[in-house]
Amino acid sequence: EPEAIVSSSGATSTLLVSGRGPKIDPAKTLVLQLVQTDLATGKKTQSSWGKAPQVVAAQSVLGVADKLAGQRVGARALVLLPATSASPATPTQPARPAAPATVLIVDVVGQF
Repeated sequence: EPEAIVSSSGATSTLLVSGRGPKIDPAKTLVLQLVQTDLATGKKTQSSWGKAPQVVAAQSVLGVADKLAGQRVGARALVLLPATSASPATPTQPARPAAPATVLIVDVVGQF
């Protein structure tokens, strides 16, 4: 049974598929394919499938970094990002618009 991990950001992630490639190194850059869906509407809001994969630092993958530690390339994770409220600009932070709860399916296809 998949184990859910809750990150400090409130994101919840579950490993769906274990990878068979090299171990994921948190100091490396990951190559990802992902699908993002609005949880309330079920509408797909972003997908990298059929396009160039996403290239990101391993530790910047919100809600997934903890779950991917020790996993292997080829892993697939489901991530639930909670809704956020809008916040006004402050002297040190720009304004942030509200964001709906979002579901991501993340496939780790490589690292370098």
